[in-house]
Amino acid sequence: MQPGAQGDSRPLSDDGPHLDVLLAEDQPVNQKLVAAVMERLGHRLAIASNGAEAVRALRAGRYDLVLMDIQMPEMDGILATKIIRAADEDWRTIPIVALTAHAMEHHRQSYLAAGMDGFVAKPFKIDMLIAEMTRVLVRAASDDGPAGATHHSARADEARPHTRHAALLDDAVKDLDSLLG
Repeated sequence: MQPGAQGDSRPLSDDGPHLDVLLAEDQPVNQKLVAAVMERLGHRLAIASNGAEAVRALRAGRYDLVLMDIQMPEMDGILATKIIRAADEDWRTIPIVALTAHAMEHHRQSYLAAGMDGFVAKPFKIDMLIAEMTRVLVRAASDDGPAGATHHSARADEARPHTRHAALLDDAVKDLDSLLG
């Protein structure tokens, strides 16, 4: 059976390094959905239920990418992103993708202005999420982020370059396309 074939629980891509993704999301249904997608892709996922937990998680661990809900209790995604970007830590440049039901262009622009690197509207399609993750990781690897900022994860000095992660995600998109046929 091919990885990713219906009924097969193996990741869509078994080769190469996998991403460490931090999801900041307060809704259990969305947490489960993203967890299932990341597991299927072979990525590790940590979940924070609000922006404050996401900032604490970044302080305590190493991640390659943050998927950030906008409306959460205690601290929303915009404030959390501003705090992350203002931090005097290596992780301040981690790629952040907004996940939100607010999909109007002016919303998107406000998320980018707050320091987010990408945007996916909820409910999201898996291929759209993967494509946006790939886009922000490729952009981070090329050091061509907003306002000339250099975007890289805390693992930038390790042998896990973002270009490899982007290629892995791109392969996963191709695998999904072949499955959906």
